[in-house]
Amino acid sequence: MRVDQDKVCERLRTELQDYLDGRLHGARERRVQEHLEGCPLCRRELEDLSCLVAAMQELPTPRPSADFWPRLQARLAAAPRPSSAWKLRVWLPAAVVAAALVLLALLLPRPQQPVLPPVPLESYVSEHFFVAGNHAMSGRVFLPPGLQQAPRRVDLGDDGP
Repeated sequence: MRVDQDKVCERLRTELQDYLDGRLHGARERRVQEHLEGCPLCRRELEDLSCLVAAMQELPTPRPSADFWPRLQARLAAAPRPSSAWKLRVWLPAAVVAAALVLLALLLPRPQQPVLPPVPLESYVSEHFFVAGNHAMSGRVFLPPGLQQAPRRVDLGDDGP
């Protein structure tokens, strides 16, 4: 049971500052109040936090001297500016690599398309097409564009019209 209570306390402690500053509302605020009523450890934590905030509010607010801003501006103006040499150190190697890749792509031999020997039309047709004997298209073979002069009538014997 104590382990569960420790987890609840741990979660609540993250909200104590908001509770102390009045930034919790509704159900969250009621949940913290109810927990604080039953948990002396968290009440003590809230008291310590409250004392710390009160002590910090009593500290004097530091004020810069009258010449602080002019001195700061003068120091900033006198500070060395970062050079643009870093751009050269970054982009030059990248440009060299890119140029080398383009040159390599242009100079490498490209694979050649194999040149196939011409095939007689009759042997191509007999290997790749089936022609029915008593059909309206019998005796006619249409070849794909670019192969030969298509469409072309091929005499396949006496079966044709």
